[in-house]
Amino acid sequence: MVKIAKILFPVAVPEPFDYIIPDGLTLKRGDLVYAPLGRQNKTGVVWGFGERENGTRLKQISARMPTRGLNPEMLQFIDWVARYNCAPQGLVLRMVLRSWKALEPSPKVKFYQRKSLVTKGLSPARQKVCSLNGPWPGRAAELAKAAGVSPSVIAGMANSGVLECFTAPLDPSFSAPNPDHDGRWFELSVGQKTGVQSLVGLVKAGGFSVALLDGVTGSGKTEVYL
Repeated sequence: MVKIAKILFPVAVPEPFDYIIPDGLTLKRGDLVYAPLGRQNKTGVVWGFGERENGTRLKQISARMPTRGLNPEMLQFIDWVARYNCAPQGLVLRMVLRSWKALEPSPKVKFYQRKSLVTKGLSPARQKVCSLNGPWPGRAAELAKAAGVSPSVIAGMANSGVLECFTAPLDPSFSAPNPDHDGRWFELSVGQKTGVQSLVGLVKAGGFSVALLDGVTGSGKTEVYL
C-alpha cells in the first residue's frame, strides 16, 4: 500500500484531500505544503496520513514549505471551531492562514549603504543622495525618490564605490522575544485596571467563561487583554 497524506486547504472544503507523498519527502502533521488543487499549486496543511486504496488515482504533493508548521494544539482547535460552528474545516483554516503568502521565504533584493559622508567633488545629484538622513540602507527606488534623483544615479554611485551594494532579505527577521520582560509596557487607567482584575479573576477560577470588554475605539481594550 502506498502511504498518502491528507491535506486540508484554506478554502471552503469540509475535509482534507488525499495526496501521494513523493519519495524522499518526510512530512509530519501540521506541515505546510504545496499541492495541486485544480490547475494551480495551493498552500495546504498536512492533517493526517493514510494508505491509498487499490485503483485510486491521486495527485502528488509538490513540495513542503520551508517554514514551521502548525502545532497539534492549533490543529485540534481548528477541528473544534469547525464542529462548534458547523463550519467547513477549510474556512476555519483560512482564518488561521489568512496571510499564507507571508509564510514563504522573503525575496532577496539589493540594498545600498552610504560609505562616506564626504560630498566634495560629487555631482549635485550625488550630493543629494549622500546628504540623505535615510532610509539607510535602502533600495535604489527608495533612495532616489527621497533625494529627488533618478535611480540610475544610485547605480552609478555604487559602480564608482561611493555607495555599497549588498543583497539581503526584503523582510528582515523579527528580533528574539524576551520571555523575562516584566510586562510593564504601559500604565493602565483606573477603568482598565478594573477590567484587568475581572479577567484575571476569570482565568484563576478556571473552566469555561465568556467576558465582554466594552469600550470605544482607542480606549485601551487591547492593552487590557495583553
